[in-house]
Amino acid sequence: LRAKNKYYSDMDGSFALEKNHIPTARISKDLENLGVSAYAPEELETAVIQQVDEALHKIEEEKKKSQIKELETVIDGLKHDINQPFPVGRPQKEVDKARANRAMKKKRLEEQEKKLQALQKSLNIKSDQNSSNSNDNSKSKSKIFDSVNEKETERDRLIRTGAITP
Repeated sequence: LRAKNKYYSDMDGSFALEKNHIPTARISKDLENLGVSAYAPEELETAVIQQVDEALHKIEEEKKKSQIKELETVIDGLKHDINQPFPVGRPQKEVDKARANRAMKKKRLEEQEKKLQALQKSLNIKSDQNSSNSNDNSKSKSKIFDSVNEKETERDRLIRTGAITP
């Protein structure tokens, strides 16, 4: 992790910690003058995990949006192919082949439309969940943080916080 004022860069796909969103602990003026920063471990951990979650969510959302665009392109192509007229004045064998081909394209079109609807629905659900989570600060925003807390024993927590040594 690199500490910068921006937490996700689209240019190189790297993650950088946004330090100005992490509350600093009080330190002496001498240390401040030297450029030293101190952070409370719990606040630092929470802020880092939150920023990682936000960056991962943005990446996931961008990926789904690009998948939606690709599916829309495929669907447009299939609709164009389906709307083409049957060959006129051709042998019955070619007409039958064109009908079978059109039936397969219609089936594929339906499948692609279902995928598109599912992606759009999941993207909307994620957006709704994020807006409701941002309104409720008492809940943890992080899946990572929650899973760590579920598995952590009291002894592990004391070791992690530095209260005891292993």
